[in-house]
Amino acid sequence: MKIFLTTILLLTIPCFSQAKTLSKDELLKIGANQVECTIVSVGSYNFLATGPDGKEINFNTDDSSIQFVPENERLLVGDRVSVIYIEALSPSQSKDKTHAQLVEWIEKAPRVFLNGDITCTLTPLKYRGGRTCYVESINQVIRFEGTAGWDSSLVEGNKISVNLKAVPASIGNGYIYKGAQMSLVN
Repeated sequence: MKIFLTTILLLTIPCFSQAKTLSKDELLKIGANQVECTIVSVGSYNFLATGPDGKEINFNTDDSSIQFVPENERLLVGDRVSVIYIEALSPSQSKDKTHAQLVEWIEKAPRVFLNGDITCTLTPLKYRGGRTCYVESINQVIRFEGTAGWDSSLVEGNKISVNLKAVPASIGNGYIYKGAQMSLVN
């Protein structure tokens, strides 16, 4: 029976790449599981959550298959969510990865973002498509991307003013800051 179920699961794996078109009921019907949990960490291609038994679960995600309900929402540490996920069994009878397919919110953690004009100091840390700066008022380094009117003469150590807006990430599970109208502060 175990080999039969493993074979069935392996035969249905190609369906998972199209999971975004499957409803909650359809996912459960093809072998997906469901758990209520609390988010403890959010990454671009995974998130960690504490399940009902107190154990941490590492959910892997894929932008082409994950569904968020509501779809304009993204994960934040402290959110209580219901996750529909698939654990594919390998031939050696181990579960390689836990793939989140659908996330529905039970209770949202407070959404407190920096929005509007802020003053910060550019840091040396750069990443693809964005910059980082130290915001003294909250004693944190934040990252942002998409600055319209980017001035290439601005370098680390410069104090700048930038207009920020927190938006759901187009790639990944969390939020990003979009920056605009960046200028040097004297």
